[in-house]
Amino acid sequence: MDYYKSRIPTQVINSREIQYLGYVPLKTQLTIVEDDFFSLPTPDAELIISNIPFTHVFEFILKLTESWNSRRALLILQKEVMDHILARPNQSGYTILSVICGFFFDSQILLEIPSKSFYPKPKVSSLLIELLPNKNLNLELISKEERKNFLVFLKTVMQFKEKHLQNTFLLIQEHNPLFFENFPHFKDALRELNLNRSVLREMTPAAIFHLMQKSRKKNE
Repeated sequence: MDYYKSRIPTQVINSREIQYLGYVPLKTQLTIVEDDFFSLPTPDAELIISNIPFTHVFEFILKLTESWNSRRALLILQKEVMDHILARPNQSGYTILSVICGFFFDSQILLEIPSKSFYPKPKVSSLLIELLPNKNLNLELISKEERKNFLVFLKTVMQFKEKHLQNTFLLIQEHNPLFFENFPHFKDALRELNLNRSVLREMTPAAIFHLMQKSRKKNE
């Protein structure tokens, strides 16, 4: 299976050399490409496997979300990152990452990896996790443009997740008026959905996505 066609020298290995065989067919051929993930197109692959550098987890998942075209991803993450991924509304760890993963993916922990498994030994615990497309969502029906719009929307509004949304509108108007070029009907959407007194930390990922859609366009 070729992940990329690249001028960069590649090394083909057999998956028998991979320790965690439960998720990789034994006859699979993997093309290893040594390059910056963020400078390349997201691979059109059945399976994505990554031990993500902890400082780039957020950007990595954003890129996966924008151009997801795989069946599953196996990722090694810090335990505290997974706490955010699994966080639900009204929980303290509910962040942009919680909303993105809660809306687009089904996530589960497969394995806890002790720190002694790494050298040099880190001070944090790690987990092997699995991301699958949300079974309640047909991801193929959400365009890449709409996914990108959602990420842009979240980066602004989730800064004020503890505020009533009517106050969020005023704060965005003061500090980031360019937001309304992409989401010109945000204020109308709050009124129509009766959300002026709601706060984002109490809203489900699906409800926040619906708010984004309403903020983009008026009803016919």
